[in-house]
Amino acid sequence: MAEISVLIGAWQSLPLAVGVTGIGIVLGVAYLLRAMQHGFFAGGEVEQISHSGSPAPPLPPISWPEKVGAGLLLLTTVVIGLFPRLLLDYIVPSVQPLVSAWKQGGGS
Repeated sequence: MAEISVLIGAWQSLPLAVGVTGIGIVLGVAYLLRAMQHGFFAGGEVEQISHSGSPAPPLPPISWPEKVGAGLLLLTTVVIGLFPRLLLDYIVPSVQPLVSAWKQGGGS
């Protein structure tokens, strides 16, 4: 969803770039969904092959440290997605001088 905020903000100054980027995002999402559908929900049995050509041993179940790590990443992603201001308060002050210089004609 962060992409939509950037595209909305850039619409007035770069409408063509926003249109091309929006189409690229839609195509990327379509490819991702198709790849996930094929990888996770394809019919039939899929056999894993190791580099030696013999069947690979089955993977062990996910451990608690792996679950905790994945949970922390997921939680952080959701929190920043819902409350982007948590990061923007740190980002905007450092970007503001660049934007001011660009608006005054200092950047091309």
